[in-house]
Parts: sequence; structure tokens; C-alpha cells
Amino acid sequence: MMRLEELLPEILRRWWIVVLAALVAGSVGYILTSDETEQYTASSRIAANAEPADYWLDLYAKNRLAAYEPLINNYTFVQESLVEAGLTYDPSHAQQVLQVAHDAGRNTLTITVIDTNPVRAAEIANAVQAAFLRLNEDQNASLIARVERDPDVFASRIVLTALETANPPTEPNGSGNRTTTVAAALLGAIAGGVVIFLLLYRDDTLRSIRDLDRYVERPVLAIVPSAGPMVER
Repeated sequence: MMRLEELLPEILRRWWIVVLAALVAGSVGYILTSDETEQYTASSRIAANAEPADYWLDLYAKNRLAAYEPLINNYTFVQESLVEAGLTYDPSHAQQVLQVAHDAGRNTLTITVIDTNPVRAAEIANAVQAAFLRLNEDQNASLIARVERDPDVFASRIVLTALETANPPTEPNGSGNRTTTVAAALLGAIAGGVVIFLLLYRDDTLRSIRDLDRYVERPVLAIVPSAGPMVER
């Protein structure tokens, strides 16, 4: 088997195999992903805080915010959110592209929409956020009404704040056609290097005195020079 210092020059001598494999793989990757529709991501974020500020009330706010995740990603809620925002998008599609994530450490809720239309993605995210804020305000108003009727009721409430609203994204998601093509070309180049290595590994031709000393382990008594092609007279 060749040593590393002997292998590298042989690989460099066959560089065209690496380039050809990279071009072929990159072309295949480009063709396979050229028909894929680009996806855009828009997100809005909400924070929850308890009033008055208290450790146990903050813990309650976290639990309450986590409990809202399945409520938001619900067909009826999504449908009502779109109606309130004056949007005519299909509620089934909106729910399908909608994701809700709760960060307990920061006590925030992130509403993410991944869609082929950047404007639609932002409008769905903002519509769901606005409906959620309104729902919380209605619940707080109901609690205040109870306090006014019964002074013994503890007047605590959860305040939701819109930290971020969604803007239509201008760039598609990172896993696009260009990334796939570059990755495929890189894998092709690696495959080309592996092919060269296998060809050299299987080649047992003795090409030099060094090869004879190394593999045959016999002294070289003489060298017969090549006479070139025979010419008939």
C-alpha cells in the first residue's frame, strides 16, 4: 500500500477525476432541487408577565402560556383569527404552516409560519398573534369584572406583550437550491478522491527501483531501457 507522501502526488496527477465527479454531482443536485418551491419564514413573539409581580404568579403565567400552545394551533382559533384580521386565506392551510413554541426560560411564546408566500406568512403570524392578545385581554376583563362584584377575589392577571410582529421575509430559507448544489458538488469531489484511492490501492504495477526494493525485497542487478516502438523496415 502506498505511503501518504506517495499517494498525494498520484491523487494530484488525477485531479480531473475529482473535478469531473464534483461537476456531475453538483449538476445532479441542481436538477433535483430546481423544481422545489422556496419557503419563507415569518414569526411573531409574545411575552407573559404577572401583575402584581410575584414569584408564584410568574410561575402561573408560565404554565398558562404553555397551556395556550394547543389552543392557538387549533383550526377554530386559526379560522377566527383570519376572520378578525379580514384575511381570506384557507384556515386549513394556515394551520398546516403554523408552529407555536413556548420558551419557559424567557416566558415567551413564538408563533412561526413557514409558507411559500412571504406576505401570507407574515399576515397569518400577525393575525394569530393579535387574536391571542385579544383573547387574553378578554380573560383579564372577565377577571376584573369578578373583582368588582366580589372584593375578596384576588386581583391578579397575566399581561401579554407583543415583543415582535412579523414582517414579510425578503430571503427564502437557507436550505435552498444553491446550498444543495454546493453540498452535492463537495460530496462528489470527496467521492472522486475515494475512486482515485481505490484505483491506486488495486494497482500492483511496479514502476520504479523503489517499488522493487519495497515489494520484491531483492537487489536490482540491471535496468533494461525502453527501446520505444519497433519500426519495421
